[in-house]
Amino acid sequence: MVVEVIKRIKWRPYGTVEPSHIPETADRILNEFFQITKELKLRSCLIFGLCLGFVRDKAYIPGDNDLDLLVLTKTGGLMPDINDVFVKHGFTRKMYYPMPSGNTHFIKDNILLDIYFRVGGEYYKRFGKVRYKGTVYDIPYPTDEYLTRCYGNWRKKGTISARYR
Repeated sequence: MVVEVIKRIKWRPYGTVEPSHIPETADRILNEFFQITKELKLRSCLIFGLCLGFVRDKAYIPGDNDLDLLVLTKTGGLMPDINDVFVKHGFTRKMYYPMPSGNTHFIKDNILLDIYFRVGGEYYKRFGKVRYKGTVYDIPYPTDEYLTRCYGNWRKKGTISARYR
């Protein structure tokens, strides 16, 4: 099934597929990500387009090519032990962007994870919650303020910056 979907859709970075095109695969990868961060005792949450999609649309946003995630670490960066655990679970590490961006790309089963590593931050002192397909995920708090800061008028589709979708 995934192979047929891949043949019909637009290719993305590293040959990945938009999560909205293969949501069952994206759901599985997302849940695996949270199992890993729980195993590592690291706080994590949905951010940017993934957060927006789950809050506003209750779905992945078409055109958004990745799963945007945040992990809070002691150093604010990707630590070797974190990298090793993701690789052990079948993720392939791609690009690492040094601070101030501080994000790393991982891929698994044609899904791109764009993981941002931070020590903390204004919206990450505590988390809000969003329910998607029966699972509750952590999101930045206060969520309305966070999404407004990222996207402006985020509640109405088609009014936000294409940068974050």
